[in-house]
Amino acid sequence: MISFKDIPMLVGLGASVVTGSFYVHDIKRDVTELGREYRSHVTEQQEISLMEKKWKLEDRLKSNPDDMSARRELELVNRLIDKNAAQQEQLKKEK
Repeated sequence: MISFKDIPMLVGLGASVVTGSFYVHDIKRDVTELGREYRSHVTEQQEISLMEKKWKLEDRLKSNPDDMSARRELELVNRLIDKNAAQQEQLKKEK
C-alpha cells in the first residue's frame, strides 16, 4: 500500500520521466538537424574541391591533349561532380 507521504515523490518521479522524454526527443531532433547541416556542408566543400580539380585537369589537357590519364581522371571527376549534385538535391529535399 502506498502511504500519503510517498505520493509527492512518485508524482515528481513521474513528471521527471515525462519531461525527460520530451527533452531526449528534442536532443534527437537537434542531432538529426545538425547531421543534415553537416552533410550539406561536406557536400558543398566536396563540390569546391572537385571543381578545382576539374579546372586543373582541363588546363593539363589544354597543354597536352594526348594525355590519356588526365582524360580518364577528368571523366571520373565529372561523374563525382554529378553524384555530388544529386546528393545536394537529396539534402535540399530533406529540409
